[in-house]
Amino acid sequence: MDLAVLHWIQDVIQHPALIGLFKLITFTGDGGYLWIALALILFLKGERKKALFLLLTLGLTSLVVNQGIKLIVLRDRPFVTDPTLIPRITPPTSTSFPSGHSSTSMCCAFYLFLTEKNWFGGVSFVWGILICLSRLVLLVHYPTDVLCGALIGMMIGYLMFKAKDKFQLKKTV
Repeated sequence: MDLAVLHWIQDVIQHPALIGLFKLITFTGDGGYLWIALALILFLKGERKKALFLLLTLGLTSLVVNQGIKLIVLRDRPFVTDPTLIPRITPPTSTSFPSGHSSTSMCCAFYLFLTEKNWFGGVSFVWGILICLSRLVLLVHYPTDVLCGALIGMMIGYLMFKAKDKFQLKKTV
């Protein structure tokens, strides 16, 4: 089923502008830089606890998902399994399951959605979803990689949201 979905995407989504847009979207998820920038914005707004927990959320997800689960599962990328699938970006060399972009992005996006009850949280959540979709459009992950990555990320984001209120940060001058 995973490969059938990817073949459908490869056959149907072909417009260069749309593929270019998804390349830009996936780039925003590279290295967690978008989420680090949003944490900096929260910090500059005086919301230190939210900023700190956003960074902890990002770090925890990256460590557990990217370094842990990938090393255990060792799933090949779809274009390795099926050479008729041509990735639309430079092919990643890491293993496929779960999608690190999806887990990190949905972790941070869901955390922001829960903590920022305004447009900032909503846009963050939608952007996280778009990063997940970009990994499929660019043909570098199976749908189950993206789905599982997103669910793992949301679970960690929720746990960090709950943990945030249990910790008090002292104000410094």
